[in-house]
Amino acid sequence: MDTTGDEDLKLQRASADLIAELQRSLPRFLYKSIPAESGHRSAGSSRVRGLVRETKTDQLIKLLEPFQEWPQLLDPHLSGLLQPLVSAFIDYVSKHAGMYHQEGKPSPGIIPLPRAVSKILYVFCKVRGTKVISQFLNNEPRYLEPMLDALESWAGKMYSSKENATSKHGLMIWEESFIMLLWLSHLLLAPFDLSSMSSDTAGIQLRDCLLYVDLPAMIPCIAKRLVHISTYHLSLPSKAREAAGTLLVRLAVRTDMRKIGLQRTLVDWALSSVRAQSDAATPTPIYGFIGILSFLAGFIISAEIEILKPLLSRIYNSVQHAKSEQSPSSTGTNSSASARKLIIKVERALAVAGMKIDSKAPDDSGPNLGEGALEDIIDHLLTALEDKDTPVRFAASKGLSVIAVELEPDMVEQIIDMIDERLYEDTFWEDAHTGVDVPRSFEPNLGAVSALRWHGLILALSQLIFRGSMPPKPVLSRVIFSLTIALRFEQRSSLGNSIGTSVRDAACFGLWALARRYSTAEIKSCKPVRNENYDNATVSALQVSAQQLSSTADATSSESTKNTMSTLQVLANELVLAATLDAAGNIRRGASAALQEMIGRHPEEIKYGIDLVQVVDYHGIALRSRAMTEIAISVSQLEPTYWHSTIRGLLDLRGVRSGDVECRRNAAHAIGLLAHSRGPEMVAPTVSTLRRRLHAREIPRVEERHGLLLALSEVVSRWSDVYLSDRPHLLTTTEGGIAELWHICYGGGDPKTRSNQGVGATDTKQLHSALTCEAVCSLVAALAKASIHGKLLHPSPTELHECLQALEMSLRQSDRNVLVASTRAARALFRILDRDTQEKLVSRWAQVLGDRSSGSTEGNVVGVAAALGAVFQHVQASQTQNLIIDTLIKLVSNEHGISLRCTALRSLTSGVLESNVISESLSQALNACLNDYTTDNRGDVGSLIRLEAIDGIAVVLKRGLVSMSERQNMAARVCGLAVEKIDRVRFRAWDCLQASWEVFGLGVKPQTLISDISQTSIIEYFLQLLSLCSHHLTQDWITKPLLEGYVTSGGAGSESLLGASRAAFVFYTESSNLATLTRLCTHLTDLIRENISNDRLAMPTLEFVAFLFEAGVLQRLRDQDFAWRRLFTEVRKAHFKSGNVQKIEAAVKIYAGMMAVPRVRAEVQEKLSSMLLHPYPKIRNAAADALLIVTEDKSLMGVNWSKGQAELKVVVRSFQARAGLQPTVA
Repeated sequence: MDTTGDEDLKLQRASADLIAELQRSLPRFLYKSIPAESGHRSAGSSRVRGLVRETKTDQLIKLLEPFQEWPQLLDPHLSGLLQPLVSAFIDYVSKHAGMYHQEGKPSPGIIPLPRAVSKILYVFCKVRGTKVISQFLNNEPRYLEPMLDALESWAGKMYSSKENATSKHGLMIWEESFIMLLWLSHLLLAPFDLSSMSSDTAGIQLRDCLLYVDLPAMIPCIAKRLVHISTYHLSLPSKAREAAGTLLVRLAVRTDMRKIGLQRTLVDWALSSVRAQSDAATPTPIYGFIGILSFLAGFIISAEIEILKPLLSRIYNSVQHAKSEQSPSSTGTNSSASARKLIIKVERALAVAGMKIDSKAPDDSGPNLGEGALEDIIDHLLTALEDKDTPVRFAASKGLSVIAVELEPDMVEQIIDMIDERLYEDTFWEDAHTGVDVPRSFEPNLGAVSALRWHGLILALSQLIFRGSMPPKPVLSRVIFSLTIALRFEQRSSLGNSIGTSVRDAACFGLWALARRYSTAEIKSCKPVRNENYDNATVSALQVSAQQLSSTADATSSESTKNTMSTLQVLANELVLAATLDAAGNIRRGASAALQEMIGRHPEEIKYGIDLVQVVDYHGIALRSRAMTEIAISVSQLEPTYWHSTIRGLLDLRGVRSGDVECRRNAAHAIGLLAHSRGPEMVAPTVSTLRRRLHAREIPRVEERHGLLLALSEVVSRWSDVYLSDRPHLLTTTEGGIAELWHICYGGGDPKTRSNQGVGATDTKQLHSALTCEAVCSLVAALAKASIHGKLLHPSPTELHECLQALEMSLRQSDRNVLVASTRAARALFRILDRDTQEKLVSRWAQVLGDRSSGSTEGNVVGVAAALGAVFQHVQASQTQNLIIDTLIKLVSNEHGISLRCTALRSLTSGVLESNVISESLSQALNACLNDYTTDNRGDVGSLIRLEAIDGIAVVLKRGLVSMSERQNMAARVCGLAVEKIDRVRFRAWDCLQASWEVFGLGVKPQTLISDISQTSIIEYFLQLLSLCSHHLTQDWITKPLLEGYVTSGGAGSESLLGASRAAFVFYTESSNLATLTRLCTHLTDLIRENISNDRLAMPTLEFVAFLFEAGVLQRLRDQDFAWRRLFTEVRKAHFKSGNVQKIEAAVKIYAGMMAVPRVRAEVQEKLSSMLLHPYPKIRNAAADALLIVTEDKSLMGVNWSKGQAELKVVVRSFQARAGLQPTVA
């Protein structure tokens, strides 16, 4: 998961503005000012609003929600932000509670103030936590009863509104209930007896309450009301249920309520509700059962030990009964993650309370929970660690750690033994490179284990460390080993998605807690192994690969140094790998935080700790590609230990063995950088390690082979650029290892030789994989490059034949990455081929491209076309070069598909034109492609051809490959594309013009430089190009092509483009003389005449001319020598017998404008009057509107022009008679 890495920094910078906006907006949102001149007694003050706009509420919420990523930024401002909200809510509840429900017609978008405040307060709770926000709520006891009155009234009205009346501003929502119940629980902290704060008001009894409590008569009225409102919300499926449970617990644990028996009543009610499920005719709904469990859990946690002592066994038995199969509620309980989570919470609280009571009274006859209850609870928690729902696993892991704090160390050790045993139940121990099973050696194969089980068990270990309940000496070594294995845990689902992220996240938490909880001496005394008895056999997987690599590079790192590496250093290495290579952004950041904690608390034990923290920056690792190719390389340069651990990480599932193709490419790039980061000495051992990995398995996975081959190509490619003449021994050693890589493509006849020497890339099955083709071509290109630079001898004829065969098979792939790699390989190989081989290969490729009967699809020959362009510069025979040019020019024709034509054009540009070669046929082909407007079901696919043609023209103009007149002709065509309606074409054309501006004779660069595609849709951009139409050096040859493209933007572009292009044209014509305007209008007339049958240009031209009339531009030529009659004739021809309604409508608009021209007014009016009987009603309406505006003849009003033509003849002929026009012939 890649992120930009700047979100946190952006939030930190923007937080001040967001908070300032909140502080500025809240007072106006909550209160309305009373003008001083109003005469009101509160004039000059402010009054709380009764209603607010919902959109404004949403705007305030949007200002708060970004702080979920960094909630601590709100802490200094919480008091100032919450105080107005709390005060406004209290004011409303105290003075205007009766205004909440108003019956009448619904008013969408308007909500009562408490609803808006509750939604905002809930967002605060979501961002910063309920416990933190509740501290800022008003706790004056005098507001207890008004708050309760309001909640009962609003909830009661909500019920009645559902049946009878319609609420004007909607019903009460769960956010309001949640906030008010939370507020009531906060008010119950008042140190006074509730009887002293209670009135005799009975309150509103809420109907449809699924949970009912029979209360004694001596209970104060306010307590009864609180119980009723709490139990009502306890059974609701909303967040308010949690707040209701908190309120009921606060009420039950009060001393005054305990004295009058309410506490006992509530507990008896809860236990009877839980146990009575088997006897009840209709079991309590699952949400009610969850609410009761939340009350029991909260009560056990909050009540005093003396009170709990007689209740523990009853509660435990009731909960066990609810879980049992005899209980009808067991089905609902087992299917609800919330219920299972709360049962765990209740059991955890029972176990802790029972152990505390037992520790205070050790001489009692037995445990308060009952014999074996604690063991049963622990066993249930261990089982729940494998639950399918994450919240349940979280609750079970936390429960185990909390219980373990109270246990003896030997019992904790037994729990850890059970966790360890379950972790490795389905684990196979094998050599990761060969796949051979070995007993308790190297690293575990976790392919068969359950990711959910590992997440729960690792989370439990992490929680035990976090709470300091784990004995350091006996078991910590195994726990550290398991955490490091979990830090690299990875599995893929059947769809290819990662399902190991949660396990790695739990491991990061555990290592972070380890650094905090244990001293340096305690951690150093542990070894990251699973079994101390297998110390020699159970080599930690943390160092194996690094040791194997370092065994060939003793000069940089000795084996003894590796073996004596401290545990803290090993853990730091693992965290560095997770922070730089992990696929998930939250894991990279979690590992970075754990690494920072470890270095901060144990600074002397980690090499270059301060430098390491600065490099593995929390923000810098957000982008995975940067973390792999930049930060990991920077870390490896600090110390050899980090170099070896990084290369090991890049060779495992987080690198070249990853399931993500981009990750493998980045890993290969990083390995190439690593191999040369510590000098050329490491090139040979790196190549050796990669080859050993490649051949370790008899049939390696396609993905792994892809990554390893790419890594080899990166190493070889960089090695070919290194200067080693002064170190001949090193050159010889490295050359021998790299030269053997030619055998990667060697098939041979001996199966043994083939198996031992290479991947067998020429095997048809393997080369059908696009990944293998890409990797093999990359390696071939790198080896050929090394041969060109004199670092390697040329391959043998057999090796070269196999490489060419692999290349040709790769050229038949349609994948884009294979296309890039194969063309690069073709370019490199042609530099080491002899002339005859080049001619044969080019002839064969040209035959493949020209033979349409061979059965090859166009997708299969795109790579061949690209290869022809790539090898053009290195072809030795001029006859062969001409064959390439002719073949590619033929492919550009319309007979072929778009993708093949684009590739051919790209090859002509990058191969032929970049070599300063051009022919008359090539120049004609480029000019033809500039006018390609091919369309299919995808739309204007011809734009792809125009884009490639523009790139070719850019090379021609920049290098001056043609005469000045031809350059001007090409530039004029590009100018038309620079103002057309497709954004990317305009921008590419402008880039071409901007680079060759001298062709206009107006200097080296234009006045305004454009660097962004959005800038090609502004008025200034169009004005700059329109200015070329009036300059004496360019106006003669550029005006017509420019207008040809301009009308597509001004007549058929998007709304923003229409506005900018039309406004620019109006500004330009207003600042120009009449001669320039006349010339432009003449060209527009020519466009209409030349494209009568081409709707692609005729339509937008007519629309654009119609706009010029509507804008009053063409009316400036009324008295000028402009061919008005010619314009009228061409417009009439354009829509003659046309069925295109839009074209005819545009013509009507033009006729309406031409009515203002005296020379053609009569002819235009006659034409419009004849169109009153047009077959299309829409055209008749348009013509009538135009005539009405110009002639002001009222008889045209009120006519239903959608009637039949026969019915309209009388009206039309009457109008023609009054206007003195010839009657229209039917």
